[in-house]
Amino acid sequence: MTDAKSAWRVKLWLTLTGIVVLAGCTPRIKVDPIKVEPIHLTVDIRLQVDRELDEFFDFEEDAGPVGETLPATEKGQAS
Repeated sequence: MTDAKSAWRVKLWLTLTGIVVLAGCTPRIKVDPIKVEPIHLTVDIRLQVDRELDEFFDFEEDAGPVGETLPATEKGQAS
């Protein structure tokens, strides 16, 4: 009888071990819901304002750098 009991225990142990191993190998896929958020676009407005400011201040490029003015007359010269 001891051989039958030990054989039964070995079969039980192998069966339980097999179940545990197979349960550990099952893939678990977790799917989270997708969160959709609004997108705010402000780049176009900034570019338009940037272009308008560039066009407005174009006259400064034609005038030359600030500080390069010539005196009307020099000392000692009469006009």
